[in-house]
Amino acid sequence: MLFDLTEEQCTIQDAARAFAQNEMLPKAAAWDEEKTFPAEVLREAAALDLGGL
Repeated sequence: MLFDLTEEQCTIQDAARAFAQNEMLPKAAAWDEEKTFPAEVLREAAALDLGGL
């Protein structure tokens, strides 16, 4: 049984990682401190089909 990711799964993984690193990580501490819900960023994630992850 193979547990390797398919090329499509790797592409999704790379896109999710890049989005999280570029759009979420730099702001995460401030969101926590301000008790802010980043609705716009979550909409952007959903637009990239990452909302269900």
